[in-house]
Amino acid sequence: MKFINNPEKYNRWYLSQYGSWVGQLEFSLLSQLIPAVKNDSLLDVGSGSGYFSRKFADYGLNVTGIDPAPAMIDFANSQNSDIHYIIGNALELPFNKNEFDYSSAITSLCFIDKYQAALAEMWRVSKKGMVLGLLNRNSLLYWQKADTGSYKGSRWDTHRD
Repeated sequence: MKFINNPEKYNRWYLSQYGSWVGQLEFSLLSQLIPAVKNDSLLDVGSGSGYFSRKFADYGLNVTGIDPAPAMIDFANSQNSDIHYIIGNALELPFNKNEFDYSSAITSLCFIDKYQAALAEMWRVSKKGMVLGLLNRNSLLYWQKADTGSYKGSRWDTHRD
């Protein structure tokens, strides 16, 4: 599992003009995949800096974020005190079966070696479903960032994966 330990730099990308546009577009697509009603619960696995956790909370969901990197959790907590963030491992989620209505993993599975086990854990804790945002080897972002910065060493999936 790869940690990103510079949350300010990671989050700064979403504040740029291009990053803001991409983030809004991604969230617009992802939110269409969750037929959630206000106050449904969501576990954001690999919540990182909390960007998508905050978006889901603004969408009306009760969000819990989990990430293995303490620096990311500290940063996320500094951005929104209404979201509960914890340090934890996607392979051993410290929650009961069906504890959340939904779970999400947005560009986080690529940093988990045993992503199938993480998916099984997400399914275990979700009552209604999951939403995934995957990095694609055939995307423009891959060609721009593939083995650089925080994406160095990550796995980029193909449609066969």
